[in-house]
Amino acid sequence: MFNFAELIKNVQQFNTLIIMKRITFAILCAIFATSAAFSQGKPVAKFDKTTHDFGQVSENDGDVSCKFFLTNDGDAPLVITNVTASCGCTTPEWTKEPIAPKAKGSVTVTYGAKGRPGPISKTVSVYTNQGDAPIVLSIKGNVNPKPLTPEEKFPQQIGDMRMRDFGLNYGNMPVNTQKTQIIDIYNAGKTALTLKYEKLPQYITVKTEPAVIPANTEGKLVVTFNAAVAKTYGKFTDTFGVIVNNVKPANNRISYIATIIDDFKDVNMATAPKLGTSVSYFNFGPLSEAGAVTTQSLKISNSGQTDLLIRKVSCNDPNIIITSSKSVVKPGEIVDVKVTVSKKIKNMTNAVLTIVTNDPVSTVRDLRVTVRP
Repeated sequence: MFNFAELIKNVQQFNTLIIMKRITFAILCAIFATSAAFSQGKPVAKFDKTTHDFGQVSENDGDVSCKFFLTNDGDAPLVITNVTASCGCTTPEWTKEPIAPKAKGSVTVTYGAKGRPGPISKTVSVYTNQGDAPIVLSIKGNVNPKPLTPEEKFPQQIGDMRMRDFGLNYGNMPVNTQKTQIIDIYNAGKTALTLKYEKLPQYITVKTEPAVIPANTEGKLVVTFNAAVAKTYGKFTDTFGVIVNNVKPANNRISYIATIIDDFKDVNMATAPKLGTSVSYFNFGPLSEAGAVTTQSLKISNSGQTDLLIRKVSCNDPNIIITSSKSVVKPGEIVDVKVTVSKKIKNMTNAVLTIVTNDPVSTVRDLRVTVRP
């Protein structure tokens, strides 16, 4: 007998199967379509330039900025996730919103020129959702220092004369030579400036250029040290005075230092003398204690093949006295030098003992002397 109910049931099951297949097919199509869309859509950042040259800028300009423009050449939104600078003097700003395909964005880089004279060479790294590697942008240029005021350019002052510093250092000078140092000066007064000099030793000459310096004008002190006139080896440390428009200002001293040594141009290095010292540091004190040592020994040796000539042993503190029985040290010989400190020293003292010899390698040797009262 025909079972109508069974037929209806089979038809319903068939329809359900057809519907499920259609739904599964639709889902698979959607998945494939989405996957294809993701595989094809990709942002691409293209900058109009990756380097900006500021050229010559002034320190007075303060902050200087430039802008790097970029276009999203891809077919998915571009996002600038972060921008980092190579140093704190460079500040980046950038487009924070997603950049649609074919749309534009920018990265602004600001450099703080104030207080930073000299070359500019900095980078910023731009991170985006197009990949892990950053895009590196660079800036370059040069910051010209701001003009200095006369007070800044010439910080020291003697009367109406301003100058860069009070000291001259001639370094080591071979005997029979001379060396010239120049001090830049400025007339800060309202009238012309003329200068005279006092307590000049014979080996120092000073010339003012120009001889008369107009108000608010720069000039020079040309100071020459003549070792041939000094005629003595060793360290020279002293001062001379400046008379400004016939007036002697307070603290009018200019200091100088020079060390006169042998001329080694014809020396035979293979047979030259070689200086040796037993110590490199002297420590005296406390001098107030009973039985305190006030004299120590310095042994000077010669490991060379010719005579070592002790040109001079001196100390920059007159309360430290140097005595030596010999000024010539034969090869292989040792000479004893006495270093004595005076109990007149009332404060902690750090001095320098200087040995000048004809050793071409160690011509000038400085030893430290510390005294504790």
